[in-house]
Amino acid sequence: MSSDDENKILERRLKRAKKAQAEAETLLEEKSRELYRANQELLKLNSGLEELVQQRTLELEKERDKAITASQAKSQFLANMSHEIRTPLNGMLGFAHLLQKTDLNDKQLGHLRTVINSGDLLLEIINDILEFSRIEAGHLSIVDKNFDIRNCVEELVEILALKAFEKGLEVSVSVSGDIADEIRCDEGRLRQVFVNLIGNAIKFTHFGEIAVRVSLVDEKLLCEVIDTGVGIPEKKQKTIFGAFAQTDESDTRKYGGTGLGLTISKKIVEAMGGTIEVESSNNQGSRFFFYIPYIPVSEGQKIQTSIDSKAAVFFQNGTIRSNLAHRFKSWGVQTTIFNSLSIESLKSLDSCTHILIDENLIPACRTLPPEILKEALSGKSVAVATINGEDEPKWQNMNLKMIKLPKPLRRKQLRRWLEGQLEEKESSPNADSKKDGAATKENIASEHKILLVEDNLINQQLAIAVLESGGYEYEVANNGQEAVDLFAKNSSFSAILMDCQMPIMDGFDATKAIREQNADVPIIAMTANAFRKTQKQCFDAGMNDFLTKPFKEDQFFECLKKHISAA
Repeated sequence: MSSDDENKILERRLKRAKKAQAEAETLLEEKSRELYRANQELLKLNSGLEELVQQRTLELEKERDKAITASQAKSQFLANMSHEIRTPLNGMLGFAHLLQKTDLNDKQLGHLRTVINSGDLLLEIINDILEFSRIEAGHLSIVDKNFDIRNCVEELVEILALKAFEKGLEVSVSVSGDIADEIRCDEGRLRQVFVNLIGNAIKFTHFGEIAVRVSLVDEKLLCEVIDTGVGIPEKKQKTIFGAFAQTDESDTRKYGGTGLGLTISKKIVEAMGGTIEVESSNNQGSRFFFYIPYIPVSEGQKIQTSIDSKAAVFFQNGTIRSNLAHRFKSWGVQTTIFNSLSIESLKSLDSCTHILIDENLIPACRTLPPEILKEALSGKSVAVATINGEDEPKWQNMNLKMIKLPKPLRRKQLRRWLEGQLEEKESSPNADSKKDGAATKENIASEHKILLVEDNLINQQLAIAVLESGGYEYEVANNGQEAVDLFAKNSSFSAILMDCQMPIMDGFDATKAIREQNADVPIIAMTANAFRKTQKQCFDAGMNDFLTKPFKEDQFFECLKKHISAA
């Protein structure tokens, strides 16, 4: 091929390359313009999106602020309502309890009990609604601490059992021996759940018994409340933990209440990391049980020395008989169990050192030959399990020395009896010794002067009446400023009872001012506001304790005595 032909070929290739280059440049330019336009659209869209996001964010923030404001308004409203309802309720229930101590005929006493029961029911409804509102607002807090599980459960059941005994029910409590003496969880919330469950059991049980059990299952704490009450139909069990739920609409009219107790209990148990369930059949009783994490603080139950004795237990109730047999066995006590008193059973007591008798079996003693009864019981420590621990017609004039053990039976009392520590201390005192004890108590109280700070006239009169019934001297301040001035003049008060919401100066500021004068005097808050926030405010201000109105007289004196003794 000549050089001219080669040049022509190269020229054609060059033209094609230039044409391709031109087409590529044109395409690139077009694509660049398209990309530019797309980028502009994207910038425009992005700008619009940012504006939309900002606008939506502002809207959400406004909605959030509205929700927070509404929640705060709701909380404040509930706090105000709590205060406004509890304040007159405190006066009503307080004076009703004082009136109950006066001389009344049976009809008057019956009317008064109706007033007290109605007031207690109203207070229960208020508490349920307030607690439910707090939980719904996300204010359910769990505060774990170390505490004695056995004392906690036994003390609680002992208090709640009084209403059960009024209905003629038996009450038993048992905490398994493999549970440590000290565990860690929210004691207050645990008590709250038990109060709801036991309260329901008492309300819906008309005969039979209520058993409270705590045991260890798969390293979890199993808490049970079992009753022989009306039971729950199967179709209602799935909704029983719902808000305002009752097994039947007529239950609200018949038994009262809000239907919130189980809802509150479920939310508390779940907040503690547990679950709650129910097993029941219509007219066959119910078993409410819940599991919560088991966090032992001590390694196990404190090892106690074996008791060298032989006991006989006479009890009608099978659950209690079983509990006593198990407990006595764990202490090394040889135990024989009977469900009735008879000549045959009494003749088998020769080797027994201790005899425990259910008060319901005492009437049977009168049907037995006196010589057999005397021979069987003489020389032995005889204890009677009784509701109130006082002498009853059931065993008066029997010429038998008996130790009274109050129901529900607690392990410490049983052990002290078996170890012979109750012989002198727990023997029934005569009327004169009771009178002397009351006089001594009044003399001790009269040595202490209390500063009462209360603006409400009715609650002021009530507190004065209660203080006078306890033998306490007192001085009254109508608001926080008066309290500060009185304390500046006389700082020898043994304790200060401080209302929180008062004109001129509230209880919080008054406490701070008094603390600047003297840091030691016990200051006890008395407020109709039941919120934990208020309790925190009280402690932050420097108060020592907290009484929620309406409170019972024994709570009042117990709190006062505790802080006066510690001062």
